[in-house]
Amino acid sequence: MITILADKNIPFLMDIVPESFQVHFFDPEKSFSHEFDDLRRSSVHGILIRTVTKIDPHNFESALFPNLMFIGTASAGIDHVDVDYLKKISVHFSSAGGCNANAVGEYVATGILHWSLSNNLNLDSLRVGIIGVGNTGSSVYDKLKGLGCKCALYDPPRSNRDDKFVSASLSEILDCDILTFHVPLTKNNDSKYPTLHWLNDEKLSKFDGKLIVNASRGEVVDEKALINWKTRSSKSKDFILDVWDSEPDINVELAKKSWLATPHIAGYSNQSKWNATHMIVDELSRFFDVPQENVIFVDFITDNTNPENSKTDFDTKNSSDINEIATLENLHPMFHLNEKLKSGISDSKDANIKLFRTLRTHSKLRNEFKSLSVDQIQTFEQFSNVYKLLMVAKGIQ
Repeated sequence: MITILADKNIPFLMDIVPESFQVHFFDPEKSFSHEFDDLRRSSVHGILIRTVTKIDPHNFESALFPNLMFIGTASAGIDHVDVDYLKKISVHFSSAGGCNANAVGEYVATGILHWSLSNNLNLDSLRVGIIGVGNTGSSVYDKLKGLGCKCALYDPPRSNRDDKFVSASLSEILDCDILTFHVPLTKNNDSKYPTLHWLNDEKLSKFDGKLIVNASRGEVVDEKALINWKTRSSKSKDFILDVWDSEPDINVELAKKSWLATPHIAGYSNQSKWNATHMIVDELSRFFDVPQENVIFVDFITDNTNPENSKTDFDTKNSSDINEIATLENLHPMFHLNEKLKSGISDSKDANIKLFRTLRTHSKLRNEFKSLSVDQIQTFEQFSNVYKLLMVAKGIQ
């Protein structure tokens, strides 16, 4: 039998993994290399992780797993894994690229709409610079375009490999009202287009826009520069942050100054987690030549009539005092998590780390807007912007 070691917090794993695999779970907050004795480690053929587990020569002792052949991450991002290192030790690597693109797209579009409504700004008067136009950036673009935003797309690496894509220039991007980031974390020594601290003091001094959104990787933005950008300007400057440098040890000052601050949950939903787990189990099964069972995305996950499953059962017809902003805040948990994070942070580093991890790991997964039926969306028709957002998310424009 093939033995797999898996992060205990990977959702839906036992619903999807074939019975041919024997699965043992590890606690990601502990060193899984030492959680099992030599005999059990020697029997491990594959390991399934999340972004909280780093795989590199400093954090992973490959010698402890002499029969290891496969590592998969149930995430779209892979900057927590040293892929070259795995190649050197002949371990196959797989990720779930694109698994959460729609969830992040909904997060960004919802956040920008909430910010614009709160500031009495019309979306069709705003120009958004989307930095990184892969799976996630494209999802963001589709939703913002559907809401009426003008968008500039910046992705020089894609422009180099895709003749049909023309990237905006840096000056065009910095002339936008809003910037939103959807890039991997790359550094000078491993990329021609490094993204580490891409948004720095120099670029921010040329950016006279109003809002910055980061739902990619915290290190893409120089956090000190971001604070300076907000505090030194006489104009209103805001940012929506879901990712943080050195998370879960987040910058408390930055969190407090954010329009919205969330604990790296932009890509979290029932659908995205199912996608991620399904993708890595598919690859795991192919690698070990194990027949994959026909697993269907079960109905109860997208049952929005059950308030335990979703926040999208809001009754607008009987709430005359509810406006569009309150409706948005009911639709997406990002606003509740923003309040929890900001109200819970303190002077204690350990307490803040625990808070971040708890909110990120144990908050109930939401259902994506696209899972709403058209009849359910019709109940939001009195709120034109929210209605448009939900219709766009459903793929109806």
